[in-house]
Amino acid sequence: VYNSRKVIRMGMFELHCDELIRALSKRADNLCAKILIKMSKTNMDLNKTLCEEYEAIANKALATPAATEQLMELKHYIEKVRETTIFELEDRIILAKKRLEFLVDYTSMSPAEMRINSEAFNWHSRMPPIFEEHEEIIGASKRQAENALKLRRDRFVEELEGYSKQLEEFETFGDAGEVNRYLKKAQTLNARLEAAQEKIEQFNLEEEAFEWELTKYPLRKKILDVLTPYHKLYETTVEFQTKYKDWMDGSFDDIDPDDVDGEVGNFWRTLYKLEKTFANQANPEAMSSKEREKGVAGKTIAFKMKTKVADFKENLPLIQCICNKGMRDRHWEQMSKIVEFSIKPDSDTTLRKMIASDKPEMHWVL
Repeated sequence: VYNSRKVIRMGMFELHCDELIRALSKRADNLCAKILIKMSKTNMDLNKTLCEEYEAIANKALATPAATEQLMELKHYIEKVRETTIFELEDRIILAKKRLEFLVDYTSMSPAEMRINSEAFNWHSRMPPIFEEHEEIIGASKRQAENALKLRRDRFVEELEGYSKQLEEFETFGDAGEVNRYLKKAQTLNARLEAAQEKIEQFNLEEEAFEWELTKYPLRKKILDVLTPYHKLYETTVEFQTKYKDWMDGSFDDIDPDDVDGEVGNFWRTLYKLEKTFANQANPEAMSSKEREKGVAGKTIAFKMKTKVADFKENLPLIQCICNKGMRDRHWEQMSKIVEFSIKPDSDTTLRKMIASDKPEMHWVL
């Protein structure tokens, strides 16, 4: 540009280009300066990001994991860094070097830029000792986590033995009037056994991470198998007692005879199966009285409740008749004439009152 012709003859005219050339040259210089500033800023930003990523890796590598899960996550993370990420960062360091080689020839750098450039190049050489220190931290943390897992497993076995002792208490629960209290105890123990299963799964995850043989805890299943019929017995008993009170003393109009018939049948079948289950637990030929009396308390409650359900079942034909939703006033009047007393229900009528007023004439009507 500077060597271009300043004057151009065009026939009768002369074209003087001095000012134009100076203006274009100045504009080109300005554009070059802006491009270099932009390149310097981009280089600064890229190197800052590079330093931040290296620093993040270093901080994570030198962190002490608080739990086995964090230990394994950190171990896998650093393995991935050493296999792939560190080489990607190395490629970016090479690009940063090329950018710097260009910028050094055309720009002057501030102290801040020189510091960032230097820090970026230094990080790569700092990583090997950081990885070595990381291995020491992981080794120590792993040993600590393994010892902690062994201790927790020993304590867990003691917990299960304690649950087994609690289970023996159910062998003495034979009072049907205390079933609500029994149910709360059964629910509490069942919740603890569910929590125990979660602990077992956590133990197995940690054992798998440490490449140990997975431990099994058959005592938990044994306790649960014995507890389940007791839990079911108490739930069924409480549910029947609740339903019984609703049917006998609740609103007469709310009784659906088909629902009552179905639920009573389910109660009876469940209690029948539970009675057989507890009967099969007993071992009359056992040496110890504890083994001979096993299941007796549960069988006693199951028998009492099954008998109560059976007694209530005798009222089902009456319930099917007087609780029929198709009953109209004329039907009640006809029935009242036959038995020679009024049986039409009112707002105070309950099934208990109906059954209490049951007379031979009522069965003749049915």
